[in-house]
Amino acid sequence: AEAKKYKFWGWNEQKKKPCWITKDAVQVRVIYGNGNVLKATSRFEVFGQWRSLLDCISDVEPALFEQVAELWKQHPVPSAEAIPNWVQAFCSRREVLNQDDDREAFRKALHSWIQAMWKTNLGRPSDPKAYIFDEQRDREIQNWLKLAAFVLRKRKIDLGGAT
Repeated sequence: AEAKKYKFWGWNEQKKKPCWITKDAVQVRVIYGNGNVLKATSRFEVFGQWRSLLDCISDVEPALFEQVAELWKQHPVPSAEAIPNWVQAFCSRREVLNQDDDREAFRKALHSWIQAMWKTNLGRPSDPKAYIFDEQRDREIQNWLKLAAFVLRKRKIDLGGAT
């Protein structure tokens, strides 16, 4: 139901003007054994980029995504212009990304995905409550990164009674 309510301020090709775009989202929910729930929502297009991020390096450690999520929680990117530098700084300090090819592939995929999340979690520029979208965006980025770690650990996932 929350995916149906998802909206973002973007460009409408048919109307040739900016407007609220709705009902173009996917939401994934993880219910942990302790009852905690992790919800991650994004546009379908951004979901595809997230999946590419998971596949950009073979045998990537789930902890890498937890590290990105934790760093984002402590020091989120202050503006869209700072995304490339933030991603570069993160990747250059990770020993797990010891091969240049791996580091570059992960850096590009992470940069593209964060940029897409940034663009699709913006409020209307004249909205005095636009800060809500900043908080929502940061929370969604963290949740998708936590979900990536969960999925990479290959934990048992029940889908409506099927496994």
